[in-house]
Amino acid sequence: EPKEFCWPTQPHEGSGLRQLSKEAMFVHLVGHLAEQHTFLTVNWLVDIDLYLRKYGDYLNWEKVKDLTSDLKLKNSLLLTLWATEKYLKTPIPKAIADLTEKSLLKTIFLKYLLTSEYLWNARGHFFKYQIIKHLTKDKLKDAFIYYWLWIKQGAWIND
Repeated sequence: EPKEFCWPTQPHEGSGLRQLSKEAMFVHLVGHLAEQHTFLTVNWLVDIDLYLRKYGDYLNWEKVKDLTSDLKLKNSLLLTLWATEKYLKTPIPKAIADLTEKSLLKTIFLKYLLTSEYLWNARGHFFKYQIIKHLTKDKLKDAFIYYWLWIKQGAWIND
Protein backbone atom coordinates (compact mmCIF):
# COMPACT_ATOMS: atom_id res chain seq x y z
CA GLU A 1 0.00 0.00 0.00
CA PRO A 2 1.23 3.52 -0.70
CA LYS A 3 2.39 5.29 2.47
CA GLU A 4 -0.41 7.88 2.31
CA PHE A 5 -3.13 5.35 1.47
CA CYS A 6 -6.12 4.95 3.79
CA TRP A 7 -8.74 2.27 3.13
CA PRO A 8 -12.24 3.76 2.67
CA THR A 9 -14.56 2.73 5.48
CA GLN A 10 -18.22 3.03 6.38
CA PRO A 11 -20.13 2.62 9.64
CA HIS A 12 -21.12 -0.93 10.51
CA GLU A 13 -24.86 -1.12 11.00
CA GLY A 14 -25.83 -1.33 14.65
CA SER A 15 -22.38 -1.51 16.23
CA GLY A 16 -20.91 1.96 15.84
CA LEU A 17 -17.69 0.38 14.52
CA ARG A 18 -16.20 1.07 11.10
CA GLN A 19 -15.76 -1.46 8.33
CA LEU A 20 -14.31 -1.38 4.84
CA SER A 21 -16.63 0.09 2.25
CA LYS A 22 -18.14 -2.46 -0.13
CA GLU A 23 -15.75 -1.32 -2.87
CA ALA A 24 -12.73 -1.52 -0.57
CA MET A 25 -13.73 -4.99 0.62
CA PHE A 26 -13.98 -6.18 -2.99
CA VAL A 27 -10.54 -4.74 -3.83
CA HIS A 28 -9.13 -6.30 -0.65
CA LEU A 29 -10.50 -9.72 -1.70
CA VAL A 30 -8.99 -9.32 -5.17
CA GLY A 31 -5.61 -8.27 -3.77
CA HIS A 32 -5.59 -11.12 -1.28
CA LEU A 33 -6.38 -13.76 -3.90
CA ALA A 34 -4.32 -12.54 -6.85
CA GLU A 35 -1.56 -10.23 -5.63
CA GLN A 36 -0.77 -11.80 -2.28
CA HIS A 37 -1.45 -15.50 -2.84
CA THR A 38 -1.39 -15.92 -6.65
CA PHE A 39 -4.66 -17.90 -6.80
CA LEU A 40 -3.31 -20.56 -4.42
CA THR A 41 -6.72 -21.74 -3.33
CA VAL A 42 -9.94 -21.82 -5.29
CA ASN A 43 -12.13 -21.06 -2.25
CA TRP A 44 -11.01 -17.40 -2.32
CA LEU A 45 -12.11 -17.22 -5.96
CA VAL A 46 -15.50 -18.57 -4.84
CA ASP A 47 -15.63 -15.82 -2.17
CA ILE A 48 -15.20 -13.22 -4.90
CA ASP A 49 -17.83 -14.90 -7.05
CA LEU A 50 -20.32 -14.79 -4.18
CA TYR A 51 -19.42 -11.17 -3.38
CA LEU A 52 -19.95 -10.10 -7.00
CA ARG A 53 -23.26 -11.94 -7.22
CA LYS A 54 -24.48 -10.21 -4.05
CA TYR A 55 -23.03 -6.69 -4.43
CA GLY A 56 -21.79 -6.41 -8.04
CA ASP A 57 -24.68 -4.32 -9.29
CA TYR A 58 -24.45 -1.98 -6.28
CA LEU A 59 -20.72 -1.28 -6.22
CA ASN A 60 -19.41 2.05 -7.42
CA TRP A 61 -17.09 0.72 -10.09
CA GLU A 62 -15.35 4.06 -10.56
CA LYS A 63 -14.26 3.78 -6.91
CA VAL A 64 -13.12 0.20 -7.55
CA LYS A 65 -11.09 1.33 -10.56
CA ASP A 66 -9.56 4.19 -8.54
CA LEU A 67 -8.66 1.86 -5.64
CA THR A 68 -7.10 -0.75 -7.93
CA SER A 69 -5.13 2.01 -9.64
CA ASP A 70 -3.94 3.49 -6.31
CA LEU A 71 -2.94 0.05 -5.02
CA LYS A 72 -1.45 -1.16 -8.33
CA LEU A 73 -3.99 -3.99 -8.52
CA LYS A 74 -5.36 -3.41 -12.02
CA ASN A 75 -3.84 -6.62 -13.42
CA SER A 76 -4.98 -8.53 -10.35
CA LEU A 77 -8.51 -7.26 -10.91
CA LEU A 78 -8.40 -8.23 -14.59
CA LEU A 79 -7.14 -11.76 -13.84
CA THR A 80 -9.70 -12.23 -11.06
CA LEU A 81 -12.64 -11.05 -13.16
CA TRP A 82 -11.51 -13.26 -16.03
CA ALA A 83 -11.18 -16.33 -13.80
CA THR A 84 -14.52 -15.86 -12.03
CA GLU A 85 -16.31 -15.32 -15.33
CA LYS A 86 -14.63 -18.29 -17.05
CA TYR A 87 -14.67 -20.89 -14.29
CA LEU A 88 -17.58 -19.88 -12.06
CA LYS A 89 -19.78 -18.21 -14.69
CA THR A 90 -19.90 -15.07 -12.58
CA PRO A 91 -21.93 -12.35 -14.26
CA ILE A 92 -19.66 -9.34 -14.71
CA PRO A 93 -21.56 -6.06 -14.16
CA LYS A 94 -21.90 -3.92 -17.30
CA ALA A 95 -20.16 -1.02 -15.55
CA ILE A 96 -16.90 -2.98 -15.43
CA ALA A 97 -17.20 -5.22 -18.50
CA ASP A 98 -14.71 -3.00 -20.34
CA LEU A 99 -11.97 -4.20 -17.97
CA THR A 100 -12.45 -7.80 -19.02
CA GLU A 101 -11.62 -7.00 -22.62
CA LYS A 102 -8.07 -8.19 -22.97
CA SER A 103 -5.27 -7.91 -25.45
CA LEU A 104 -4.47 -10.99 -27.50
CA LEU A 105 -1.26 -11.49 -25.52
CA LYS A 106 -3.05 -11.47 -22.17
CA THR A 107 -5.72 -13.80 -23.55
CA ILE A 108 -3.05 -16.30 -24.56
CA PHE A 109 -1.35 -16.05 -21.16
CA LEU A 110 -4.64 -16.47 -19.33
CA LYS A 111 -5.82 -19.35 -21.48
CA TYR A 112 -2.64 -21.39 -20.97
CA LEU A 113 -1.59 -20.31 -17.48
CA LEU A 114 -4.63 -19.66 -15.32
CA THR A 115 -6.19 -23.04 -16.09
CA SER A 116 -8.62 -25.04 -14.01
CA GLU A 117 -5.79 -27.51 -13.29
CA TYR A 118 -3.72 -24.64 -11.90
CA LEU A 119 -6.62 -23.33 -9.79
CA TRP A 120 -7.19 -26.76 -8.22
CA ASN A 121 -3.49 -27.38 -7.54
CA ALA A 122 -1.42 -24.20 -7.78
CA ARG A 123 1.35 -25.68 -5.64
CA GLY A 124 1.84 -28.40 -8.25
CA HIS A 125 2.53 -25.87 -11.02
CA PHE A 126 5.65 -24.04 -9.85
CA PHE A 127 6.55 -22.37 -13.16
CA LYS A 128 2.97 -21.28 -13.91
CA TYR A 129 2.81 -19.95 -10.36
CA GLN A 130 5.92 -17.81 -10.93
CA ILE A 131 4.65 -16.39 -14.22
CA ILE A 132 1.18 -15.66 -12.84
CA LYS A 133 2.76 -14.04 -9.77
CA HIS A 134 4.49 -11.60 -12.13
CA LEU A 135 1.35 -11.05 -14.23
CA THR A 136 -0.66 -9.95 -11.17
CA LYS A 137 1.65 -6.95 -10.79
CA ASP A 138 0.84 -3.83 -12.78
CA LYS A 139 4.48 -3.12 -13.66
CA LEU A 140 7.34 -5.48 -14.38
CA LYS A 141 9.55 -3.47 -12.02
CA ASP A 142 7.05 -4.07 -9.18
CA ALA A 143 7.00 -7.77 -10.02
CA PHE A 144 10.77 -8.07 -9.70
CA ILE A 145 10.89 -6.04 -6.47
CA TYR A 146 8.11 -8.19 -4.98
CA TYR A 147 9.85 -11.38 -6.16
CA TRP A 148 13.20 -10.29 -4.72
CA LEU A 149 11.63 -9.45 -1.34
CA TRP A 150 9.65 -12.70 -1.43
CA ILE A 151 12.85 -14.74 -1.89
CA LYS A 152 14.86 -12.61 0.55
CA GLN A 153 12.26 -13.10 3.31
CA GLY A 154 12.02 -16.81 2.63
CA ALA A 155 8.28 -16.51 1.99
CA TRP A 156 8.52 -19.14 -0.73
CA ILE A 157 9.15 -21.74 1.96
CA ASN A 158 5.64 -21.32 3.39
CA ASP A 159 3.80 -20.16 0.25
